[in-house]
Amino acid sequence: MCEIVLSNVCFKYEGSSAEVLRGLDLSISEGELVVITGPTGSGKTTLCRIITGLIPKLYRGELRGHVRVCGIDLTRSSLGRLRKRILYVPQNPEEYLLNITVRDEVTSYLGEAISIEDINSLIKYALSMVGLEGKEDEVIFKLSDGEKQRLSLAPAFIREYKVVIIDEALSFIDTAYLSRIMDSLIKLKLEAGSTLIIIEKNPYILKKLLKYSPRLIILEKGVKVFDEVIDDLLIIKEPICTHSRYACKILHYVGNV
Repeated sequence: MCEIVLSNVCFKYEGSSAEVLRGLDLSISEGELVVITGPTGSGKTTLCRIITGLIPKLYRGELRGHVRVCGIDLTRSSLGRLRKRILYVPQNPEEYLLNITVRDEVTSYLGEAISIEDINSLIKYALSMVGLEGKEDEVIFKLSDGEKQRLSLAPAFIREYKVVIIDEALSFIDTAYLSRIMDSLIKLKLEAGSTLIIIEKNPYILKKLLKYSPRLIILEKGVKVFDEVIDDLLIIKEPICTHSRYACKILHYVGNV
């Protein structure tokens, strides 16, 4: 099982006196579809960095509380133990797209003990899932922002990750491809039983995501203010919004209160 558990987690970056996360308790079961939203500065990306172990290994600061991912205590473990379990797709794909060509980038996620035929087959399949068919030999820096974001999602289709985290990495993807890619990711999640966590604050994209009936978590100022599975029953359960002003605004927009 690959459960994600945060208990009373607080964090502030090195050189800052402000806590980005404040006493956060969160448990995500294996196989869940979770959408996390919140205004700028609410702690969304910081939460991703903690789950992936980038905090405190790469991003320095004061981390308090307990964090366990796939049974691993991240406060005491190395990043290497999670590399094969978690795929993290950041908002800016150029942070992680480190190769020259599209082919080289996808190949870098494959194991060494694999034949050339299998490599080519997997590359072709992964690129077809994100709408980049025939672009194997394209130079990455010549791709559009949307194409770069789609490329950064391709590794999800060639390895069986326990957790896939997409951190506002859908913003530049054309509407024509967005639904297609989301459908493919949801199908992959169901078939592999993996956990899919999507961080997003764009209301338009949020509305598209919520049609999949995910668990919606809203963060504000480092605190969880809403946590519920979104479905049609929410309209009946909450005819009057009693949450925070921001949460009510989001829920009203997506048509769930």
